[in-house]
Amino acid sequence: MYPTHAQSDFITHFHQETSLDDQLAQMFPSSPSSGQVPFPDWDTKREYYTSNLVVYVETRYRRLLKVGKDLTLREVLAKGFRAPVDGVAKDGVVLKDGLLSFVVLPKGTEEKNFIEEFKRKRDGK
Repeated sequence: MYPTHAQSDFITHFHQETSLDDQLAQMFPSSPSSGQVPFPDWDTKREYYTSNLVVYVETRYRRLLKVGKDLTLREVLAKGFRAPVDGVAKDGVVLKDGLLSFVVLPKGTEEKNFIEEFKRKRDGK
């Protein structure tokens, strides 16, 4: 998902041993000057290139996890897990309508604004 542009991609084949970086490299250029993969039409500022992207995933208890792009899909799912503590149910990565959603943002202002808005909504402010 690319929330600042109200866009998303639906990836039907994402092997659990594939890293996020490898998946993103199929979708976005590696640098602003790379011509191997074109920029999406909606990225008019040309900010969505792999070395400039950050990835987040939401957990059941509304934690927002920044996910290392070197992690595989399997590792991301494991990272979101939190064992029950003192009778409180375990946490985990959220599946919405059976789908795992990653938030992909360019580093900097868009990332900061997204995090602030996420926390504001989560905390009811």
